Amino acid sequence: EPGFPIDCIWRLTREVDTLVSQAPDFVAEIYERVFGHEETSVEKTNMGTPVLGLISNRRQDYDGCEYNLLQSFSKYVTTAPLVAIIAGIHALEAHVRRDHVERYLKPGISIRDLQKPFAFRGMEAVYTSDGSAIWDESKYPDRELDLAGEIFGWLRNMAETGDIDQVSAFLRTFAQTASYAFLWKRLLQCGAEAPAIVG
Repeated sequence: EPGFPIDCIWRLTREVDTLVSQAPDFVAEIYERVFGHEETSVEKTNMGTPVLGLISNRRQDYDGCEYNLLQSFSKYVTTAPLVAIIAGIHALEAHVRRDHVERYLKPGISIRDLQKPFAFRGMEAVYTSDGSAIWDESKYPDRELDLAGEIFGWLRNMAETGDIDQVSAFLRTFAQTASYAFLWKRLLQCGAEAPAIVG
């Protein structure tokens, strides 16, 4: 909603560490809503105290909300893995779509034109081109990619401990949720590291 006080969102994102064990599904909605929105307003806002007043703007304040969620994601994945992984993938997909795909689409081309279905472990998955060969793993990566680091870090840990059930659950969830090339490439990297379990 335009003009909604971002301070309310900031306070909510600060409580995620407490909420992950009590309401993981609600936390998933927080991640998906916050990362699914792009705040472009630079309207001035007041921060600080009456004694020490600070001037910010709505976009910077919203960046702070995303930062809070990035800081809490590791605990979220540890506490409620599959719920957190779905939320993280949705957040990443929203970021990639907005920042790396939609703004570079040529006239007459839609995201659907970039998608190719394929068979994956008995399911139909989707691969969506995203130009990540250019922007992924750059010297200055998008901070949102930290979510992927936590997601695939969890998968690597499960593979190292030989937890086949958890790895299988991850792969099913991933195939049903992810589509962008960036995410599939990260999965392939994990598969190359542990082909007997992930591959």
